[in-house]
Amino acid sequence: MSDVNNNRSQGHLPHSREALRLALHSGCDPALTGWENRLTRAEKIQNYIAAQQRITSILEKETNPITVMAFAAATLKEIFPQFYWVGFLLVETSEMTLGPFQGPPACLRLSLDSPGVCGTCYRTAQPVLVPDVAAFQGRVSTKWISGN
Repeated sequence: MSDVNNNRSQGHLPHSREALRLALHSGCDPALTGWENRLTRAEKIQNYIAAQQRITSILEKETNPITVMAFAAATLKEIFPQFYWVGFLLVETSEMTLGPFQGPPACLRLSLDSPGVCGTCYRTAQPVLVPDVAAFQGRVSTKWISGN
């Protein structure tokens, strides 16, 4: 996350290798939660390894950060169908803006001090594991956009 922190105030897209280090947000689809829970820990680890190998091998020489983020989001959504939404938020001077993603429409812009999952990730510079995004205190709803 140090690359993300170093680029926070610069207001530009990171180089493609840094793009893979950006905080990637995903939510679990409640309708598919049972599917995810049926996977053993070993199967989940194998899925993450497969995703990492596919992303890094195909994007090894790619230099366009939009392409890198779009491919990474699509690959993760395909390998983890239980994820409701997978995508990138790009940090600009005073807000996060929607980057490449897979899933229903999302907020186009979020304040850096947003109380939701994405704002929490930004402020703490740490991943936030949330089994039920709808139950997250301070959740920023996109109901008006995606009907959720």
